[in-house]
Amino acid sequence: MQFATPHPTIVHDPYLEIDCKQFKIIGRTISGVETLIAIPQWSLAFDTGRAPDFAFSMNTVALSHWHLDHSGGLASILGLRCLHTHPPLQIIVPYEKFDESESFLSHLKSISQTEIQYILKTADTPVHIKNDFFIRALPSFHCTPATGYLVSHHKHRLKNEFQGRTEAEIIKAKRQGLSVEEKVVEPLLAYSGDSKWEFFETEAVKARHLIMECSFFSDKSDYEKVRRFGHTHILDWQDHAEKIESETVIMIHTSLRYNREDIETACRKYLPKTLLDRLIILR
Repeated sequence: MQFATPHPTIVHDPYLEIDCKQFKIIGRTISGVETLIAIPQWSLAFDTGRAPDFAFSMNTVALSHWHLDHSGGLASILGLRCLHTHPPLQIIVPYEKFDESESFLSHLKSISQTEIQYILKTADTPVHIKNDFFIRALPSFHCTPATGYLVSHHKHRLKNEFQGRTEAEIIKAKRQGLSVEEKVVEPLLAYSGDSKWEFFETEAVKARHLIMECSFFSDKSDYEKVRRFGHTHILDWQDHAEKIESETVIMIHTSLRYNREDIETACRKYLPKTLLDRLIILR
């Protein structure tokens, strides 16, 4: 009896981790190859990449668009969840692609003759993901219908006029029928998917953590192609750096035509120190 020997494979980038204190990001994102970003604490994945083992346990998948480097792992995730008897997968898709998505998933279930389970939604209104966390769509600007996303924490706090009051005073106010709390929505994490620089013009730049694509790092010679295919250039980051309020900025979707040294050199050349100090490159 024998066992097969491992075949050596070329790994352009391993799956990587980023610790954002409240949560951890696990993923890999290379332009045209694979984009998947999982946040286990929220049981959430942005896009599906090639469906690595850790991804199928996420209960919500938010697809930014249907290009296969972002959506190709969906069938595998659905199959693995079926095998392990997980609950139906909550799949969020761009509003413009809802009907086609529903048709695709229905045909996938039929042609595979499996009992894959899913709940298909759009996020034009907030969608619950876990505990007090909700996700909703943000405008995205790609060459195909696409959407970005914003994860927010919905919580309650005492109104200003009751701050500093004793517990007895607050209880008394409640008994008198007064409203002592107000709802607060804290924007925690924004995700661009594939998008042109116009994503910097949305409320994404006010989220505590921003995940934003930057596919190209060369000079202006290829800029028109960048725009045509719906991506962002390092020069766009330079132009909009001052608008970014996020305390952590994660750069994703870098192209394989650039190595780490190329990317680092371009970032140091074009980006201000105030942004470099907050920047993490997922590469």
